[in-house]
Formats: sequence, structure tokens, C-alpha cells
Amino acid sequence: MRLPMKCMVFLACWASALATPAKIEDGDLGAARTGSVVDSSHRDSRLLFAFITIAAEVCSSPGGKSGICYSSADCTTLSGTPDGTCAKGFGVCCLITRTCEQVSAFQETTFVNPNYPSTEPAALGSCRLRITPLNDNICQLRLDLEEFTLSQPNPEGECDRDFLQVVAGSSNVPQICGDNTGQHLGSKWKIKVTQIECNSADRAPSGCLQYFTSTTGTITSFNFNPARVSTAATRQLADQMYGVCIKSQPGYCSITYTQRDGSTFSLSSDPTALAPGILPIPVVGSGVSDGCLDDYLLIPGGVIEDTTNVSPVGSTDADRYCGLAFPGATTFVQPFNLFVVTNDDEAAAGDINNQGFELTYRMNAC
Repeated sequence: MRLPMKCMVFLACWASALATPAKIEDGDLGAARTGSVVDSSHRDSRLLFAFITIAAEVCSSPGGKSGICYSSADCTTLSGTPDGTCAKGFGVCCLITRTCEQVSAFQETTFVNPNYPSTEPAALGSCRLRITPLNDNICQLRLDLEEFTLSQPNPEGECDRDFLQVVAGSSNVPQICGDNTGQHLGSKWKIKVTQIECNSADRAPSGCLQYFTSTTGTITSFNFNPARVSTAATRQLADQMYGVCIKSQPGYCSITYTQRDGSTFSLSSDPTALAPGILPIPVVGSGVSDGCLDDYLLIPGGVIEDTTNVSPVGSTDADRYCGLAFPGATTFVQPFNLFVVTNDDEAAAGDINNQGFELTYRMNAC
């Protein structure tokens, strides 16, 4: 998930007071952030002087966790957890973890519930993390929902009990709830927050809530869980409107989206109403008078891959895709984007129990 950032950002989890910004007097840490490892010494008959500067750069722990390289003393001062070494052994890979009503101004921070890795035994009320920019060259935040389980939405698809809300200037980030990792009971989350510089190759284009950079991959709607697709309950979230972007790559001129299997697409209608043995019919549309007006995927310039049994009959291309099946679509329109749209009522007559979607994509060589 990518967010524009020109001001302070609040991540807030509600589980059925804002903190005061912290000012850390870090001595030589300001210089350390732009420096590198230097070991220079001067020896005479009496003294040995060693001057070491450690660059505060992203590092990886032996277990594959992402942290920031600091001296051991600085990591302790910053309430971090050392995990492995960096800077040729002179520094430690410091894992920065924060929880409710705390502040972070680091390049990478992990936001967890207070009892993590356990779930919360009771309602928390609000739990807020405040992110301040590392420097004036920070334009975006990336949120990786490494573990994320809150209450399911109500029958209308609304997150009316537990939810994640992001407040970041003028950005439009929908409320999120439900499962985004494995199945658990209670509230539990672990969210990695990364600050992205304005000139970074990792910066997502404007309007992209999710951003993929590989030539192949999987795109999943929030709260979709393949293990629960047969459940007679609404998992699709209401009031969703966001862009999913795939970075164009040299030598690739088109992209194809396909349904992962026969049970990973359910955006409109009622999947539980299908008679046994009856296959769902993909529904497509391109204009305001056609199908797919409430809940749909928008793929600009989409050409239908499998036209068999598509409704309306005879359709060969479409921008909008809904219903209980996805016929596959290829587009040559770049940049490669698709858009997720759901309305504010996931319990309308004949339009219930929808689960969302899981699609795979692949870029095609020119």
C-alpha cells in the first residue's frame, strides 16, 4: 500500500489521544546518517585513537528482518532491538518497533498491537502510530501488512467494529478490516512502514494504492481469503475505490490478467445462489448503460481472453468486469493499471455473500 507523504501521517487501528512528538538528542547520529564506515587511527608511543562513523542505512538481520544500522548504544537509546551486525561488524541491525500512542521518524518502523505476537484479549479503543518524515525528501509511505487480522465486516461490507484507518494529507485510503494474512481469533497486526524518498526508484506513481514491480504476480482484494471462499458471508469490503499499478518494463508491450482458479472471483450477484454443477457467467461492461455499475474491476482497454458464455453475449472487449467469474483480459494500455470499485451496500437484494478476488498477472513481450 502506497501513500503520499508531505506531512505527518497517522496509522490507527480500532479494536471494538494522540502522542506527543518525541525529540531525540542523538549527538553524532545526524552526521552518521550521511556518512560511511571510517576507521582511521593515529598511534604514538602512548595513545591509540579510533574514529568510527556508522551510516544509518537499512540492513537485514540474520532472520531476514529489516532494520536500520546503528551503534549498539544508539539502538538502545532509540528503544530498538539489536538483531545481527552491520557496518563491517561495528554496528548492529536495529529493529524499530512501535505500538499504540507512539511516534516514529525512522526509515523503517514496525507497527504492532500491544500484545504482539499474541492477539488482543479485549477491545483496545483506538491505537495510533504517528509517522513524521525522516527528512524533507520523503514523498510516500509504503505499508506492508505482514500480519493483519481484525473483525470481519458486517453484512453490508462495512468495517463497523475493527478497522485500519490511514490519515495522510489529501490521500484517499479506504478503511480496511478482516483477514489479510492467516486465520486468527481476536485482533492482531504487524505492519511494516517504510518511508520512500521523492527520487527513489521505489516511488509509486500518483493514484496507486498498491504498486507491483515484477513482470508476474498476484493481486488480491482486501479481506479475500481463498480458504473461506465458500462461506455464506460477505467478505468484500464496501466503499472501496483505489488503483493497482504494475510498473512497465522494457520489452513488454501488454499485460494479461487471469482468475487464479474457479473460486477466486466474486464481486457481484450471490455465489450461494448457484445450483450445484452450474458454472458462473462472467459479466462485463463498457458504458454507463451496460453491466457492472456497482462493484467491478476497471481495466482500461481490456480485451476479453475467453468469450465463451460472457454476458452480454458476443462481447469481445470491455473495461469493466464483475459477477462471479472473470474471463481473463489483456490490455496494451500503459501504464498498466487496474481499479477496484465497490459501492456502499454489499447487502443489496441479489448481491450478497461476495468474497472479492484473487487474480494473477503476466506481462507479454512485444
